[in-house]
Amino acid sequence: MHNLKYKSQNNLEAANKLIRTHQLYGPSIHCSYYACFQLMKYLLLYKFSLSEDVLKQECQNQSQSIHVYVKRKFREYLKQEDYRDAGKFNSLVNDLYHLRVQSDYLDVQINQLQAFNATDKAEQINSIIKKHFKV
Repeated sequence: MHNLKYKSQNNLEAANKLIRTHQLYGPSIHCSYYACFQLMKYLLLYKFSLSEDVLKQECQNQSQSIHVYVKRKFREYLKQEDYRDAGKFNSLVNDLYHLRVQSDYLDVQINQLQAFNATDKAEQINSIIKKHFKV
């Protein structure tokens, strides 16, 4: 198993454990987001054969962060499979990304409902990914 795929699975498990066992809601959102980001990046690298160098160069060429680029590029591939799921995916991943930014960078309290919402979104995102790309 490739490390990114393994990390993705671990992050979703960690998110659930942080919520249910430790009541650490903010860090759980971080893990939920990275469970999706790492799975998307894994597929870009190993299914669609993009290299780390290509990802880095494309980010520089387009003046985008790796997060924005990976989400956009992955959505393009998903759109070719199922336009409706690509729209749902886009909405979910953007919501989760904004929750992660709020949790990681803003001086705000993250509550249990937000944490469960993030894990639910991550599970939906990964379910769409797995449905179309047989991960």
